[in-house]
Amino acid sequence: MEGTANPSYSPEPDRYSAALSASPTSPRPRQRIPRSLSNRTGDAPDGIIYRSSWVGMNEDAVKVRSGHVFWRVFRLTSMGVIVAWWLAMFIAGIVVLARGDAGQGSLCLTQERWFDTAIGYQIVPASFQDSDGDGYGDIKGIISRLDYLEYLGVDAIWLGSIFQSAHADLWRDVTDLTAVDEVFGTIQDFENLVKAVHDKGMKLILEFIPNHSSDQHPWFQESRQGTDNEFRDYYIWADGTNGGPPPSTGSNDNDGQWSWEYDSTRRQWYLYSFMTEEPDLNYRNPAVIGVIQDALRFWLEKGVDGFYMRHVDRLMEPRMVTDSPADTEQGDGATSTVESINSESRQETLDVIAGWRHLLDEYEASNDTHDNSKLLAIDTGKDLALATLVYSNKSGDLGHAAASLPINSMLLDMASPLNGHEIRKAIESWMTAGPVGSSRLWTVGSADESRSASRYGEPFSRAMLFLVLMLPGSPLIYYGDEMGMTDAQKMNGSAAGMIRHDGELTRSPMQWSPDVYAGFTDASAAEPWTPVGLNATKTNVELQRRDNNSTLAFIERTIQFRINKSEFFGIDHPESFRLQTTFNEVLAVTKELPPESDFEASTQALFAAVNIAKYEVTEDFESRRERIPSTGIVVVATDASRIGESINFAKLLLRSGEAILIQYELLPKPDGFREPNEEE
Repeated sequence: MEGTANPSYSPEPDRYSAALSASPTSPRPRQRIPRSLSNRTGDAPDGIIYRSSWVGMNEDAVKVRSGHVFWRVFRLTSMGVIVAWWLAMFIAGIVVLARGDAGQGSLCLTQERWFDTAIGYQIVPASFQDSDGDGYGDIKGIISRLDYLEYLGVDAIWLGSIFQSAHADLWRDVTDLTAVDEVFGTIQDFENLVKAVHDKGMKLILEFIPNHSSDQHPWFQESRQGTDNEFRDYYIWADGTNGGPPPSTGSNDNDGQWSWEYDSTRRQWYLYSFMTEEPDLNYRNPAVIGVIQDALRFWLEKGVDGFYMRHVDRLMEPRMVTDSPADTEQGDGATSTVESINSESRQETLDVIAGWRHLLDEYEASNDTHDNSKLLAIDTGKDLALATLVYSNKSGDLGHAAASLPINSMLLDMASPLNGHEIRKAIESWMTAGPVGSSRLWTVGSADESRSASRYGEPFSRAMLFLVLMLPGSPLIYYGDEMGMTDAQKMNGSAAGMIRHDGELTRSPMQWSPDVYAGFTDASAAEPWTPVGLNATKTNVELQRRDNNSTLAFIERTIQFRINKSEFFGIDHPESFRLQTTFNEVLAVTKELPPESDFEASTQALFAAVNIAKYEVTEDFESRRERIPSTGIVVVATDASRIGESINFAKLLLRSGEAILIQYELLPKPDGFREPNEEE
């Protein structure tokens, strides 16, 4: 308050008075020049600083003083420092924008990496093409079909597990992580595949299942021998209770259960997530983390462009699994305790993933590449909380997100009848799971789920695949979905009709032609390892290539348009991508060019719509607010005859299962215009 003394304030001592009273033996202090001498020109006497020596000087005196060599050097030095500082700030800004660090929560990634918009194609090696007549697909067979993938417009091949296996679980029960199963070929065959893929300008991603091994793996065989060898803690062992398994099996956010199996050799129980033949590895043992990283490094040296890490949500079992009953909270606090345990497990999982990412970064650095071009795709199941962590978190000393592309499995759970609002909700939840501008992957097909044509129905499966191709980010096509392959069916009779594992239903041989065995293997050779799909005679590459209205022809047109208009399919800003649904179950996507793009002056936009209702609808999409005009031109459609048609947005007719892509000119922005996504 004015007029009130501040008790904490004490005036600075008068330095001039202190100098006058200084002892003759004290060091001579710098002196303040009296104001009466302020007009003096020339050099200052030794030990005197002119605090106000410029005050009151005339123009000539100023010129004389400023021309002194000291002041000329001072001006040049100061200017150099200022210019250098601004230049450093400019370069630093460019570096930050180029890195597009999603891990630091940046608003946008301005430099796209190859996988941000790449079209991926997922292959089950045993089911794609048999080259030697033994009934199993192999690496040489894949090489022979690369022209098809190139023509389709594929950017990256996602290759299913090829590792040496005990063959109890469709090559997912691995006995050697650095060997190719003899069914598929040799290491040399794999190296030839890498070269052939790269020669066509594509990338090769290798599926890797880090959660478990086969019980026939040498690690497990050693581990079960006792507690005094180096492999004793490679797996999760526990003593039983009252002659039975340990008390808690725990659960995870996928509603999955961990289970125990007794081993009579070690006389303990081991933990597993999937099959008793697949014991879970112990990732709380640093040695396990090390050997898995060694395996990844081995395949990096073979030239792979990244990894698809499966079932990562199972890596860290909750600690309560091996706790005693007394350590597990019961009653009202049980829910919060389980959530706390899950959160701890997620963080531990993130640390493991960050280690993989660090390995890939180190490999790139050692090979003089620093573009973060090695893909690390993470399958987190339905655990959106874990996906968000690996998607956007800056972990340890990485300085960026741990994963490149977490896998979105939300659309895989949907089946007929489809619900537009649920689809929109699933898409929007994934769009908001990470920072704006970070990578996203979309898929409607997987080896572990019923095929999309079987789940959705024939007219809707291609509409859903079209929708995935319209979303911002990277679409992943499961082999055969591009032409509407359905699940195989269990039959009695010959070996070719016998299903030994339910997973075979979604892994039936690729349908290349209407010939015997669908062109997958020679008709005179051994029967395929699993039955060919029942619709192979009508649904195959050869026939659909001849039909302009086939699913394959439609998907090929869609991909080709996406390639030709790639500026529309980058990692969008919110204002350049909008998704809406109508009461009649029509999903519509509008795509504009990002504000900072090189095409900023363009007024072109795209409108994609799919009708997932089981009846024909007519919708009104004309909107001044969203700058959609009265007319547009069809550029891609399930009905090829509609291409080039001028349509009326106010009366857009869509048949059941129809998908359509329209190009139009944006209306001018009205006064006071706000983007539809902006808050009022």
